[in-house]
Formats: sequence, C-alpha cells, structure tokens
Amino acid sequence: MNLPIRNPQVAKELRPLFWPWLGTVLAGGLLVLRPAIGESVGLEGLLMGVVLYGFFGGLALLAAVSFGEEFQERTLSLLLSQPVSRQQLWNKKMALLSGAVLAALAVEAMLIGVLSRSSVAGPVLDSLGQTFDKEELLLAGVFIVATVCTAGFWTLASGSIIGGLVFTVTCESACGLTAALIYSGCSSPVEPPRGSLQLVAAMAMAVYSIVLLWLGRRMFLTLQVKPARFTSMTASSPQGWERIPGLQILVCRPAAMLPNYVRKEIRLLKPIWQLASVFLVCWVGAVLVQWLWPTQRIAYVFDLLTFIYAPITCLLAGALTLGEEKTLGLAETQLTLPFSIAWQWVLKLFTCGSVAALLGLGLPLALVLVTGGWLNLDGSSLAQDKDNALLALACVSGVTFLLAFWASAHVGNVVRAAIVTIIGTIVGGVCIAQGINWGSHGNELLSPVLVAVMQRLRLSPNQMWLTGSVAERYLGWVMAALVALVGLYQGYREFRRARPAVSKLIRDSFVLALATVFVSLLCTDFVRSLQHLVDSAPFGELRTALEAIARVDLNHAGSHRQIVPHEALRGRVSPQTESWLRDATVSYEVQKDPRFFSDPRFSAFARRYGLSPYSFIARIQFKDGSIFDFPGGPLPWPGEPLKPAR
Repeated sequence: MNLPIRNPQVAKELRPLFWPWLGTVLAGGLLVLRPAIGESVGLEGLLMGVVLYGFFGGLALLAAVSFGEEFQERTLSLLLSQPVSRQQLWNKKMALLSGAVLAALAVEAMLIGVLSRSSVAGPVLDSLGQTFDKEELLLAGVFIVATVCTAGFWTLASGSIIGGLVFTVTCESACGLTAALIYSGCSSPVEPPRGSLQLVAAMAMAVYSIVLLWLGRRMFLTLQVKPARFTSMTASSPQGWERIPGLQILVCRPAAMLPNYVRKEIRLLKPIWQLASVFLVCWVGAVLVQWLWPTQRIAYVFDLLTFIYAPITCLLAGALTLGEEKTLGLAETQLTLPFSIAWQWVLKLFTCGSVAALLGLGLPLALVLVTGGWLNLDGSSLAQDKDNALLALACVSGVTFLLAFWASAHVGNVVRAAIVTIIGTIVGGVCIAQGINWGSHGNELLSPVLVAVMQRLRLSPNQMWLTGSVAERYLGWVMAALVALVGLYQGYREFRRARPAVSKLIRDSFVLALATVFVSLLCTDFVRSLQHLVDSAPFGELRTALEAIARVDLNHAGSHRQIVPHEALRGRVSPQTESWLRDATVSYEVQKDPRFFSDPRFSAFARRYGLSPYSFIARIQFKDGSIFDFPGGPLPWPGEPLKPAR
C-alpha cells in the first residue's frame, strides 16, 4: 500500500505497520456494537473478549511486525548495510512503532470519549468501569509499554514475526504472573491488600521492560547477518543444532525424497519448538512456585498456560510451513518436485497435524500426568476425569489447526493466515450460534423423515428416542467432519494453484460459512424434531380418532381401559399410521374431574368457558412389549360439541 509520505525511509517503515494498525483499531472499534446487543450476556461477553484480546493482541502484532518484516521480506541485510548508524535505525524504528501505538490508543480514547457523550453508551462505560479498576488499568498500560519495549528483542532472537509475537506476549505475561504469585506466597498467611497483586505485577513488568529494551538495542547494534551455509553430506564436523544428539535425523540425505520433504516441513516449524520450550519453562516455574508455597493453590495457572499455549501452537502448526514457503517465493517451485502434488499436500497435512497433536496436546497432557503424581492438582480442570476440559481443548485446537491450514493456502504469508484464522474462528462461532438459533425456533425440517422411519420400521417413540440419543452423540461429529472435509478440499485446490486470490478466499469463506450454519441448524433441528415426535401427524390422527371413539364411553369414565380394534381405526387414520399400528395394541382410558360435579358454580363457569370435565389418556403397546402413554386431550360434555377454551 502506498502511503502519502514523502520520506521513503519513513514510508518503508510504516507500510507494513498499516494493516496490523488498522486491524487493531477496528477490533477496539467493535465497542460501538455493545448498545445494539441489548441484554444478551453471552454475546456481550463474546464482544468484550474480542475487543480486549483483539486490541491488545493487535498492538503486540504491531510491535512484532516492525522488526519481523525485515526477516519475512529478507531485507535485514539491506537495512544493516545502509550508510546510517545502527543507533539511528533503532531510534527510527522505535519512534515510529511508539507513534503507531500511541495513535491506536488515541483513536480508542476518542471513541470512548464520543461514546461517553452518547445517550446509548451507558451500558458500555458502566461495564468498563465495573470490569477494570485503577490497578488493572495501570497493569494494561504497563502491558502495552512492555510490548513495545520487548518485541524488538524477542523478534530478533526468534527471527520471525510469529515467534516475536508469541514470545513477547508469553514472557511478559509470565513475568507479571510469577511476580504476583511469589508476592502472594510470601505474604501468606496474611491476605495481601486489594490491588497489591496488580501493582506487584506491573512493577515486575516495568523492570522486565527496561532490561529487555536494553538487551534488544544491544542485540540490534551488534547484529551480524550470516549467509546460508552449504556443507557436504560427508562433513565430519556438524555445527549449530546439528550437534545435539538425536537431531541429526533432520539433516537431509541423498536418495531420500519423501523423508527429506518431511524433514523440511519439521524444520519450518522451528517457532513451534521454541514456543514449546517456553511453555515447558513456564510450567516448571509454576511447579516450583507451588512447591515452595504449598498453601497457595495455583492449579488454575496450569489451566491458563495450557489453554493459551495449545490453540496458539495448533494455529502456528497449520499456518507456518506453507506461509513461509509463499513468503520465500518457493510455493510454485515446490509443485515441480518429482512426486505428485497430492502427496505433497498429504505429507504437509500429516506432518503439521502430527506436530500440533504432539506438542499442542500431547505435551500438556504428559505434563499434567507427571505433575499430578507429586502435586495436588484438584483445582485444575485438566486433571478432573468428570470434566470435559481436555475434549473441549482438543476440539478448539483441532478447529484452529484446520482453519489455519485452510487459510495458509488462501493467503500469501503467515501473518495474514493467522489473522484470517482468528477472524474465521469468530465468524464460525457466530455461524454456529445463528444455526442453533434458527434450528431452535424454525420449522421441524427432519420431523417428516423421523416419522417415516418410525412408521416404516414400526418403532415406538421410546425406541426412537433411545436410538436418537445415541445418534445425537455422533451426528455432530459426523457433520463437523463433513465441514472439515469441505475445508480441506478447498485448501487442497488452492494448494495446487500456489498463487492466492482474494476472490477465491471470499468465495470459499462464504461456502464454509453456509456449511457451518446448515450443519448446526440440522443438528439442532434433529434434536428438536426428536423431542417433539409426540406432536407429529400420526399422534394427531390417533388422538382425533380416539376422541371420536371415546365420546360414546363417557358414562364409564375412570372405570376401565378400552381396547380399540384395528377395524375401528380404519378410515380414521392414514394408511401409513394404520400400518404402523398393525402389530400394536391401542387403548384409552376416560377420566373425569370430580370438581365439575361437586360444585355447581364451578360447573357453570366451566360450561361458559368451554371447559370439559372429561379427558382421556391414550396408550400404545407395541409388539416388543414396550408401552407408550400420551395425553389424548379433553372430551366434550355429553351431547355437546367441544368448545375451544378462551
């Protein structure tokens, strides 16, 4: 994008920051939708979560892009070779980054200021005031400062935008959380003053920011760009990570076409291994804090670490490899390899999915099992067998991985794939909610199908409910698998083209959104149709037929149950219903309310408003011995037609 800035150096620095800055501002601007939501607590929580995490996460992405763009576009050597001192380059980057962050904060402050003068903004400002106190606002401000100060160091250390983003947010959060936990443990058994934990975390993050800012500047001033190294396969002196025992397996070898492709995919996933190491260090730190202060129950920290780490890992696993190849301009070259494109796509999916499962889910599960052996993790939902926390985490992580893998085939780099994945997750949640809403309040579309199956197989409603309850457990998974197959097919089709197009992204997104809405609507309608099976047409026909038959039996109300022969139902019900009841026994019992006959005033009132003292209960006994009772409804007074109640 061409910015109206005459200074080419400033324009070059600001150009990659524009889209992340715009996304950050738009995420914060979603705050204006709060008055339109009304009193829906769930939607309000979702909106506020998107606003907060989108705004602060966007600022972290903005900080990582400032330095990470040089790695992504391979322009770092060109930047460092300019006839300008490293100090001036550092100052310019930090000044422009700080200006972009301050501009985003200014736009958000102006938005809140405009809302404060609006008559519809009361719920917004009240919810903000009730959610955040002064200490938490201070902590948020320190978080922003720490993000700007430390992003340079972590981006230079990791060598990528995603790595810088992940390490920046993870390490500063871990620093503040660790300081708060240590302070809380040292103050035990005395309860710390209100707000003191936030102040301690803010102070720790401030010190951390100063140290990392100095280290980042020092790293940039002494940075040396090393060219690619080419060595013989028979070299006897391995260097770098190749010296680590067991990692020589990742070195490419001659005459190993498919294994070399897998090795290449694993090496492109380097940021995930870095993130796993940071997660492991944070886990060990939490274990040490719990061991040093056993009275402090911090089992929730393990859940917090896992539920942040696992989705991010799966997102990176799905987006990194193909995104890096497109950034390097190698995507088209990969398609010329001497084995089929389908095999390349399958190997990429299998390798990335295996790494996501191993590191994103397997590593936290192994740590929970090991830690639970000598620490009390009763407060952790991951350690509870009755909770579905692991299943929910696996579902969220799996959806994130598939969306990221789909997005990486439709866009040009890793950052865009991550942004599309996050947006797709939000839109997918909205589509699921809309499908459930339509299925809960719309017509029962599957009711005719279920009724036809019940009549054709001569099943009782109890059998249908029992079978349906089993089918409910798998229907959602089957439908979700179908949507996943649609997305994988779209990704494979775009993988073969290698060059992304916005039109194809919009079209495939629209198809996936429609499929998601349809699947959620279908599953909800299935459950609703199954629950309301007793209100379907066969029961209505049988209820009407039994009412006509039971009118002649009012004098024997409550004395006995009448069995209805099949000949009496012939012509009163449809042939399908008659065939359904062929091997069943149909009976009814007339009941009467004694209040109608003991109280003349109540009887007169009932006659006036069309109420009847008589009603009947219908029963169907099927061939297998199962019995199903259902209310038949009221019957008229002897000699009078039944009047509708007012």
